[in-house]
Amino acid sequence: MRRRAPRASVATPPPEAKLPLASPARQLLLSAGVLLCFGVSSLTQEALTTRSYDGATFRYRNVLLLLQSAASAVVAGAMMLARGPRPRARQPPRSDYGRWAVVVGAYYASHWFGLASLPLLSYPVHVTLKSCKAIPVVVGERLLTARRHAPAKYIGVAAMCVGASAFFLLHETAGGARRTTPAGVALVACALVSDGIYGGYQTKLVARCDSEWVLMFYMNAWQALLSACACAAAGGELGAAAAFVSAHPRVARDLALFNVSKALGTLCVYRLLRESGTIVVATVTTLRKVLSVLLSVAYFGHAVGAAQWAALALVFLHAYVGGAIAAVLRVGSD
Repeated sequence: MRRRAPRASVATPPPEAKLPLASPARQLLLSAGVLLCFGVSSLTQEALTTRSYDGATFRYRNVLLLLQSAASAVVAGAMMLARGPRPRARQPPRSDYGRWAVVVGAYYASHWFGLASLPLLSYPVHVTLKSCKAIPVVVGERLLTARRHAPAKYIGVAAMCVGASAFFLLHETAGGARRTTPAGVALVACALVSDGIYGGYQTKLVARCDSEWVLMFYMNAWQALLSACACAAAGGELGAAAAFVSAHPRVARDLALFNVSKALGTLCVYRLLRESGTIVVATVTTLRKVLSVLLSVAYFGHAVGAAQWAALALVFLHAYVGGAIAAVLRVGSD
């Protein structure tokens, strides 16, 4: 009986080369890039979703998502090209296609619900509630991947829940949340549920990508495609948005600033993660959220009291609070 010739194996791409830690000057430069870019993107995002341009409001969320995703995909594609050609990866298992569909769909839903909530919430409330992303992600990883976290993580998440609830209730009591509505809170809740879904599945897909740029490219390219389909299904939203920009030229400036700053900020975060590690990135992203609230309060005149700042600190520093309480109680923090 004649033997079959063995199949030629497809080369698996080598693991991404680990870069040496960045110098303090480079860390400072990348950190400043994150803070500057996301500070600009937060201001322009709030302006685009809440500001009146000559009495009219830019209400084209799918167009905003399309432009944002396209800009991020272009940046990721450029970084992939800059790395040069890579050996062809193995064909992914069929189960991955289903995971990709879930991840991309939930990724799109998270951004869409987040944008839809902005006109119905004050921006400090929006940032605070969206900062609770760790809550649904922990739940999603537990349900979808059976991953267990250390007690310190659960304590930190509980502290985040307390801080977010206190900030929201104090914001209502202070009368600063003139535009905060139950519908806005419900939309943010939907965005957080979507975060938990794609965050849980994404952990399995990250290991299949030969670099962070591959994941960033495909996530945003597919989101751009979904946004384009949504624009077409909405009856020519892209054309209506173009007419709006033509009638209100100031929108073009805000759109350009938002998309460019968002893409470059994401680029800086990825580089900082590879060259400086998760602790530096966690610290910088926490500062970025605080800066977003500070800029919103200063530029748009939102009211935030002293007790609310304490609640905000509990939300943003939940990981450190969880670690400290776990150490006092002498439970695992790893």
